[in-house]
Amino acid sequence: MGQAESAAGCYTQLACLSQEKQQSLARDRFLLLAAASACRAGWADLGADCHRVLTSLAPHHQATRFSTVADGLRNEEYAALVKHWERFCPLERAEMLLSELDLSPDGGVEETELAEWLHARLRACFADVLQKEETQP
Repeated sequence: MGQAESAAGCYTQLACLSQEKQQSLARDRFLLLAAASACRAGWADLGADCHRVLTSLAPHHQATRFSTVADGLRNEEYAALVKHWERFCPLERAEMLLSELDLSPDGGVEETELAEWLHARLRACFADVLQKEETQP
């Protein structure tokens, strides 16, 4: 598994865990990192949903200025924000946080199924937000 895929796995799971613990600041940071990592891994659907959840739950976040994660990553300020939070919680630290909870970045699924599994996990954690977004005009 590549670094971007592993990072997407870690950050998506940490975003879900932060949501479950009602830790909105951590959730928003992990959603930003999950979106960027998913985009880098070529998982556009996962990245788009991470972005949608983030911009819905944090309407004043810098990410709301961009319609997609890819657009954001092409902007210097947005890319700098992602780098800042990647320094705050590098992949190694994210993996350690998950291992302390007896979780793995890949959720125990095959690499070929990881993107689908992560997307399902994100949709389950943020079902209310994503459903609300889908029903709005």
